[in-house]
Amino acid sequence: MNQEIYEKLREMRLPIMAEEYKDQSENTDTQNMTFEERLEAMVLITKLIVNTVSKLNCTHN
Repeated sequence: MNQEIYEKLREMRLPIMAEEYKDQSENTDTQNMTFEERLEAMVLITKLIVNTVSKLNCTHN
């Protein structure tokens, strides 16, 4: 994992993407994927998490 990229994502207030980047870096399955496949997976997972959190916040208000 490139620590500088991880830190930049966190500085950009993208903590979910930073964690997904870290997870992908440590997962041997994703290391065989192309950049585009990894990026798409990262975006889809981030979107899913954000949507889930938003829905949970709506039900608690």
